[in-house]
Amino acid sequence: MEGDSGGPVLGVYDGRFFQVGLVARGRTDREDMIDKTGYYHDKIRVDHGTYTKVFHYCGFIEKVTEGNARCIPLKS
Repeated sequence: MEGDSGGPVLGVYDGRFFQVGLVARGRTDREDMIDKTGYYHDKIRVDHGTYTKVFHYCGFIEKVTEGNARCIPLKS
């Protein structure tokens, strides 16, 4: 959705939430239309977005946060 860039993408593992990504971009468009019968419709199109996987940046994240944020390997 528009305005969500930089927000977390969360996953659930073993009953706990983990951040697995970041929203890189997303967009929602609204389209107003009148159908063949004359009824007004408010149609919403959602672009499902582009995301960045956090695990590619674990070393960088741990370094710049001085270990306050760290990656935890999850078993598949």
